[in-house]
Amino acid sequence: MNTIILKQLTLQNFKGIKNLTIDFSNQTDISGENGTGKTTIQDAFLWLLFDKDSTNRKDFEIKTLDQNNQVIHNLDHIVTANLQIIDKIKTFSKTYREVWTKKRNEAEKLLTTHETIYTIDDVPFKKSEYQDYINSLIDENIFKIITNPFYFSNQLKWEERRNILIDFADDVNVEISDYLQQLLSDKTEKQLKDSLNFKKKKLNEELKLIPARIDEVSNSIVLIDNSKIKEKEALKLRLKDINDSLFSFSDSFQEEKQILSAKRQELSNLEFTAKSKRFSTLSELKEKLNQQLNSLQNAKYNISKDQSSFDRLTSETFLLDDEIEKLKKDFQLQKDVTFVFDENLSICPTCKQTLPASEIEDAKSKLLANFNSNKANSLAKINVKGKSLKETISQNEIAIEGYLDSIAKFNAEISDLNDAIEITKNKISAIENSQIEFPENYNILKSEISNLEAKLQNNDSSNQKNELLNQKSSIESSLDEIKRIENNILLNKERNLRISELSNQETDIANQIADLEKGLFELEKYTMAKAEALESNINSKFNFVKFKLFETQMNEGIKETCVALLIRRR
Repeated sequence: MNTIILKQLTLQNFKGIKNLTIDFSNQTDISGENGTGKTTIQDAFLWLLFDKDSTNRKDFEIKTLDQNNQVIHNLDHIVTANLQIIDKIKTFSKTYREVWTKKRNEAEKLLTTHETIYTIDDVPFKKSEYQDYINSLIDENIFKIITNPFYFSNQLKWEERRNILIDFADDVNVEISDYLQQLLSDKTEKQLKDSLNFKKKKLNEELKLIPARIDEVSNSIVLIDNSKIKEKEALKLRLKDINDSLFSFSDSFQEEKQILSAKRQELSNLEFTAKSKRFSTLSELKEKLNQQLNSLQNAKYNISKDQSSFDRLTSETFLLDDEIEKLKKDFQLQKDVTFVFDENLSICPTCKQTLPASEIEDAKSKLLANFNSNKANSLAKINVKGKSLKETISQNEIAIEGYLDSIAKFNAEISDLNDAIEITKNKISAIENSQIEFPENYNILKSEISNLEAKLQNNDSSNQKNELLNQKSSIESSLDEIKRIENNILLNKERNLRISELSNQETDIANQIADLEKGLFELEKYTMAKAEALESNINSKFNFVKFKLFETQMNEGIKETCVALLIRRR
């Protein structure tokens, strides 16, 4: 850092001071009552250096006023300072002047604008050149911090105060668990937190849907009285006995009985064929449904995998874009650097005499050549790095586009699969809830059997035959009811299996959420530890004040802040 000493300050027509020169020593006291010009002297020096007053305002009045508080025109408002920089005295001066212009056909000149003249050692400078020279000597914030005890706390924003304190701190090392290190991998803490919260949100959304799905399946379960199923075999035996009794009433219709038996066998064969066909169709549809569900699971897995790659490349591309922006700024900074010859090099270090002009020019030429060469090399390196980053971004963007296309393709596949699954389920449900389809001759055959049975029964005693027929009808109704119960049992079994699958899925998602919450807890614990270590490191450098750099929120997270806390000493 340069050693800068204010040797002399001169004010001419600056605010309320007409003409004042102050010679400064190692300690110079400026005192007086309110309104006598103490703050004006400080404003003048700050205006000379940074175009601002002591309250950090750029827009403030420096013109001299008369007794009626009216501006006195046609005065040059000048501030001049002699500064000792290392071992040289340099004179900085700034003049604020009115510009009056006489327009055509006007009798008097009019105040049209103002101009500010900047000089260093009586050499005029442009505003940007003058300010660059000042900035090369000392940073504005550093100057105001070390010269104004109120600047840091009253005029800087809390974010600026916080950054200054963090730059002031030593490196802080906080132990990180292997588990968290593995989670972070190549991510920043913010990226990991966003990633975990995003995954947790998606899983919570999935978790919310499962109870409704379980309720939907549960509501479709039918209440069943299983006691009737135990009677099935007994009823079938009783039905066989009744049929045998009906045939035993008369042997005079032996031929009809043989025909009836053949037709019953034919009817049984038709029923077996129809049931087998139905069973085969259901088996094929259920196998198809399983294949569709597997395909759906694979498509969802592929989307998850591609989404993860997409998120990673997107985050990487954002970081690369930021790095390119930094390179652009570095490039511009390097490009704007100008060659400044150190005048000390024009003096012989031995005899302290000025070197010959030719030697000075040679030295300047060599230094300028080295400066230009180094500058060109720096710019070239930045260009090469920038092109490399752009190439990487371009490759990432191509890959990202590919992942987007892949995700879109799998989403379309999932949509088609969901439609197909719904169709297959509807077909299965329709077959399970529908009556078995028999061929056209089935009903004809049943009718012929009924006619033969009636013919045979008419030959027997009417009362006994009718009793048997009534019993047969009742048993057949009971067997049909048992068959419906058995179908519902099979359906309930499938529905309970689906409920079990959904419950397992619910448990799996809950476990995944627990793992994510564990990661968030570990990350929060590490962030808090790092925050406390940083705050402790900074506060260890101060005796009478401490700084609160982090604020704990209601959700136990932390938010950046910068609050000064006064330490009371007893």
